[in-house]
This record gives sequence, structure tokens and C-alpha cells, in this order.
Amino acid sequence: MSCYLVILKRRRNMHRQEIELEPGTVGIPKALMTFDLAPLLGGFLHNLKVPMVFSTPTNKQTIEKSLELAYSETCFPVKLLHGHVAELVERGVNKILIPNAIRMGRMDGDENQRYSCPLVQASPYIIRTVFNPDNRLARGLLPIDILDPVIDLSRGDKILVKSLARIAQRKLGFSWREGLRAAQGGIEAQKQFESQLQVEGQLALEKLKVDSSALGVVLLARAYNAQDEGANLGMDTQLQKLGVVPIPMDYLSLGSVDVKKISDRPYWNYENKILAASRIIAENPQLFGIFLSNFGCGPNSFIQNIVEDIMGGKPLGQIELDEHAAEAGYITRLEAFVNTIRGYKRAKLHLMGKPENYYRSVPTILHSGQYVFIPQMSDHAAVVAAVMRSFGVEAQVLPESDERSMALSRDVTSGKECLPFRDTLGGFLRMAKDGTLPKKARALMAGSYGACRLGKYAQEQQKILRDLGIDVEVVTTVSNNAYADLGLGKKFELRAWEGILATDLLQRLLWMTRSYERQGGQVNKLYEESLGELLKLMEIGQPVEPLMRETTAKFAEARDPNKPRRPLVGINGEIYLRANRFCNKGLVEVCEANGLEAEVAPMSEWLKYITWRNLEDAWNFRQPGRLFWGTIRELALLWRERGVASWGDKVIPEYEPHTWELLKESGVYLPSRNGSEAVLSIGTGLRQMRNRHFAGVISVMPHGCMPGGIVAAFSEHISRRYNKPWISLTYDGFPDKVNLERVADLAEQVKEKAA
Repeated sequence: MSCYLVILKRRRNMHRQEIELEPGTVGIPKALMTFDLAPLLGGFLHNLKVPMVFSTPTNKQTIEKSLELAYSETCFPVKLLHGHVAELVERGVNKILIPNAIRMGRMDGDENQRYSCPLVQASPYIIRTVFNPDNRLARGLLPIDILDPVIDLSRGDKILVKSLARIAQRKLGFSWREGLRAAQGGIEAQKQFESQLQVEGQLALEKLKVDSSALGVVLLARAYNAQDEGANLGMDTQLQKLGVVPIPMDYLSLGSVDVKKISDRPYWNYENKILAASRIIAENPQLFGIFLSNFGCGPNSFIQNIVEDIMGGKPLGQIELDEHAAEAGYITRLEAFVNTIRGYKRAKLHLMGKPENYYRSVPTILHSGQYVFIPQMSDHAAVVAAVMRSFGVEAQVLPESDERSMALSRDVTSGKECLPFRDTLGGFLRMAKDGTLPKKARALMAGSYGACRLGKYAQEQQKILRDLGIDVEVVTTVSNNAYADLGLGKKFELRAWEGILATDLLQRLLWMTRSYERQGGQVNKLYEESLGELLKLMEIGQPVEPLMRETTAKFAEARDPNKPRRPLVGINGEIYLRANRFCNKGLVEVCEANGLEAEVAPMSEWLKYITWRNLEDAWNFRQPGRLFWGTIRELALLWRERGVASWGDKVIPEYEPHTWELLKESGVYLPSRNGSEAVLSIGTGLRQMRNRHFAGVISVMPHGCMPGGIVAAFSEHISRRYNKPWISLTYDGFPDKVNLERVADLAEQVKEKAA
């Protein structure tokens, strides 16, 4: 079944013997994308005549080593990569081949990007940090060289060919021409293998069709779950023992299904595959599916819902695995599933979901006169709503979240989704429950076309609200075009940007003054009054500069210069969580209660970043019109940013860094092509770690956040390097004491260090 067996079975004996490695041997860990790309990777090295060795199959020792080395909040497959690399390193391999898999196929419009998940994208660089050269040299060991060819097939094979050739030239000592030839050979091997899969799949399905009583079970899973027998406890073998035929998902004719008829933004590569396979299974009376996933898998928390809807009443097995999976309970579940599908077959049932029940789609355009609600992410939402009203859209902000709205959201979700998804949904549910939600209201939800889960929020919230009979149409706007798709025009964009910058300035003044205020409560009152005045001016379209200059002076007067300076900590991380006081349990106030001063990364940081990425995409995909208008937009935003910053420069002399500065910082650890909030948080955190005014850094993330997991995987190493604390806090919407204790511990550390 496994995509890598073509290469690996020939080397089975080599794995089981202690042999001396040839000089220059390249190691390939049998984890993550190796299961998809073994013919490509092996063919490339084979054509160069470079000796290679694969790690042994996942076993108990692999898992134990993985748990020792990996960040605890990452998913099981990413953890396993650590164990496989450790084994290769222990065998004396110093060159490790781990692809930087970004997009795994040609894009089909902006909405179908074929992304790998962010953690898979970042995996070579997480491994490079864990096995970092500094630590190894200190122990007298050779540094590990990570070979990280870029897999971005969005424009065909050309980037891949050049990246492999560059690896051959710079890392392995071959000429550019030799590298190009080897890369083409590897690509040809991969294509031949994938073609052979279709041939084998057709034969298997024809054989199944001959025996009408036979049942085939398709593993709806990523190859690194479905094919790693050490991780999935030999699922295909167990299914065979139970008398059914295990069918690899790639045996199916996945390209025959138009996935855009299932979702209007199927932007993960494996989402495309799993949804296509689900449609084929639903329509074939002899095929059934097992949705095989891992605890904490971000993409699957949304993909699984669609798969269930596609199946309708047809039985669907669902199994989640991690390092604690027990064989006994696992086999019992497989036995129960096989008994269920046999009963279903005997009853001659043929159920499947209807398109109207599984299709996900949301619009992106707002018009004057429409009534729209915006989630209460932060005070910035109120400012944007005020600007919308000035442009004829009746925009209101949802009431602030509370435990009741969160409880209502938990009742209709699985608990696997991101905390911001549940929090924003809860606001609508509470209003509907209280009867305060107007009929035919609209909800504006920010979105994206990958690679994190944000782009799925609007779709799934619309499905939940519709199923509950709540009359709300969810509208979205996507970050891929810098949120320019609302249809309200460039004047709106510039005015909203000014309001966001002004709110950033107000919040910065609040946080840097509140711990040193002359009178208790004085600064909070000043902030609320100033925000109220700002909202009025934004709604009527009046200049806000006089207000902001006056407000800056008032904050300066409210500060008592005689109070001792507190240790300063920077807060970064997932944008919604760091901004939302309810979800982060008042983190800034928690820091202040522990004797710290906090500075939170501004909202404008994210908006500047998506503007930069919009320009980058326009350049990469040769879109001159988009490049021209994107450049104009960025220049206008930067010009306005400097203007707003000047209103408070007597109190806040330094400007916020440009996006390229943050990407340059984070690029030491994570190349900017691996785009997500992770590159911003790492860049901001690194700047603060080097800044003598900052005593430490706090990163925040929802439980299971993929970009947040990436930041956490790097932060421990960065903390050791700069000898300052950098902690990562996770939130799931429940009250907790762990984060409170960790902030208190950080405060004690920095105070002792300062003493």
C-alpha cells in the first residue's frame, strides 16, 4: 500500500543490519512527506549516485525518542519525525533530506492552493533547530545539514527542479547541470509511480466488483498516517484479518471529482484528496471509509465535518491515533466497524449525503444599506464598524463574549475547532437565543485561502447556523488579497486603516501608562473616553489627528515618573487570541498584577503582512495589475502609518518595524515562504529578545493552533540562546490555573534576574 515501498522494500535487509555507511550518505527519515515523495527524493539521489539510507519503520524506540525531543503540543506525525531523524543521526548520518513541502499541486484559482499544513511546511526548520549545530559542536559532534528542497508545485515543476538542482550544487558538490538532470529524473520517477498507483487501483476495484459480497475499506488519511504501520498499529493488516479489502486512497480516481462542487475553498492538498475520495466512496456500494486522524490535527477538525455530511447515513469509521494508542481498544473498534458495514450491505442500503447538505460556500461582497454584525475581536472591530457606517453599511459589533456564549458554542461544535471559531460563533448563538438578532442579518467573518484554519470559519459557521434555523448569512473577506474584496472601495480601506492605527496607538498608550498611573482607574477611564470620541469621529468622517495628539498628551500627564519601572514583556501570537480579552483571560492585566508591564503586538502588524504577501503573490504569479495596485496600496498604508505614528512620537519615539524587517529576523529560523502568523511572532519575539528593554516574551495560541505550535517549537531554543524567558501559553476557552502560574513564574524569573 505504501508510496515509499517501491524504494524501501529493496532495502529492507539494510535497515535490519548494522552496516558501515558510505561517506556522504544522505539520510531520509521515514516520516511525513517521505510517504508521498519517496520516488522523487530517492530518484533524485539515485540519479546523482549519492548513497542514501532510510530510517527504520516506526517502532517503540522511535516513539519514545520522539516524545523526548519534540514540543509536546505538536501532532503525532510531526513528533515522529524527530524520532526518525534522531535514529539517522545516531547512525552517523549528517545530511538529512526533509522537503519543505508548501503546495503539492497546481493551484486552481486562489481558493484552491493545494497547501500542506503549516506544521508540515515548517518541519525541516523545526528539526534543524532541535538538532542545532551549536549544541552538537559543543559536544564534539559534526553539525547536521538539513537538505530542504522546496516543493511548491503551484506553477508546475520549475521551482522544484531549480530547488533540487540548488541542493545538488550547494550541498552535495555537483554541477548545476547534473542537479537539473537528477531533479528531472526524480520527477519522472514520481510521475511513473503515481501512474502505476492508478493502474493498480483500477485492477483492485475491478477485482472487488467481480465479487459482489466483497467490501473495500478506504483509509481517508494522509499517507504518513495510512502507511506508517508502526504508528497506525498495522491497520491494513488488521482489516485483512477481518475479511475486508484495505484500499489506499490514492488508488481511487481522485481527479474525476470536482472538489469545488463540495467546497468553494478546498485549499489543503489532502483536503482535496479526502473530499474527492469521500464522494467516490459514498457513490460506490462496495466501498466504505475510515477517517483516520490524529489528536490535535488542525485541518481535520474541519475536513471531518464535510466528510460526515458527504456520507450522509452511510457508515463511516472514525479513529484518532497518537503516541498513547492502545492496540486492544483499537482492534475492538475496527471489529465493530466491520460488523456495521456488513449489516449495512446485507440490508441493501445505499445512503449518501445530498449536495445541499455538504456544499460549503460563502459570499465576499458587502453593499450599502445592508445590516452586518462583526465579531467582538477587540476594540478595532468597533472602529471598523464605525467606518463602515460612514460608508452606508449598517455595521454593529457583537456584544462581548462571556461564559454563556462559549457554552452555547460548545454545545454545537466538536471541541476540536480553534477557540476563535467557537468564540465568534457563540456571539451569534447568544443573540439568537435572546431574540436580539435581527432577521436576515449578516455576519462578517475574516477569512483566507489557507494555510491555517481561518479560511474555514465562515463556511462552518454558516452550516451550523443554517442547521439550527438561525437566519444569518455569513459573509467573508480573505487575507490573500489584503481584505480588498468587500467592495467598499479604496477610500474605505484607507479610512479603516487609519482607525486601526489610531486604536493601536490608544492601546499602546494604555499599556505603557496604566502600571504607572497617578490615580487608580484614571488611565482606564481616559482610554474609554478617548476610544468613544474616536468612534464618533470615524463614523462622521471627521479628522482624528487633533483628538489623538490631545489624548497622547493626557496619557503623558497621567503617568507618574517617580514610580519604579517594571520589567517589560512582549506578547505576540495568534492575532485573535492576543487581542481578545475574554479568550486570553485578560492576559495584559494578569501580567500587570504580577508586577510586569506588557506590550502586545499591534493589529496593524498582521494587516501590513498580508499586504506584503499580496504583493509577493502578484510578483510570483506574474499578475501586473495586481502588482501595480498592490504597490499603490502598500505605499498608501505605509504613508498613513507614519503619519499616525507621529501623533504619539513624543511618548512613543520608535516606529513599528516594516514587514520585511520581521521576515528578515524570523528567516534565520523559518523562511518567509512558509507564510503564517508564525513568521511574524518569531520575528517580533527575536527583536524583543535582543532589545535590552524587554525582559521576556509571551506567545499565545488557541489549543491546537498550527502557527502557534511552530512558534512554540522554536521559542525554547531562542530563549536559551538569549538567556531570557520566552513562554508559550495555550487557551481552550475553559478557566485554567496553569497559564496564571506560568506568568507568575516568568515574573519571578525576570525580577530575580533584574535584582
